[in-house]
Amino acid sequence: MFIYSIFCGIFTGIYNAILCVAILDCVGAENIAQAFGFLIAFQGSFLSLGPPIAGWLRDTTGTFKLPLIVAGCFEILGALVSIPSATVQKREQELGHNSENESIAVIGDVET
Repeated sequence: MFIYSIFCGIFTGIYNAILCVAILDCVGAENIAQAFGFLIAFQGSFLSLGPPIAGWLRDTTGTFKLPLIVAGCFEILGALVSIPSATVQKREQELGHNSENESIAVIGDVET
């Protein structure tokens, strides 16, 4: 259990550390507050709905098989949703509309 706790803490910390950087890369510095707010709102609502729904599915079926399958399907769906986002971002970079360059320009304007 101790080893599991160490790995859980390390990987949760990595997720939290990269979250702001990933949001900044996706939406730019001018929209980071709004994007982070939406992310936290959706995470909170779905994290609070997940366990009761999984419990209801377990009570209905009598096994944990269906709740685990449903949770896995939502994980896969979340990964598939990110593919169009990466494609759009790649096209913007090819066209010269890089959100990273825009965020650097905003930060550069603040510093000068």
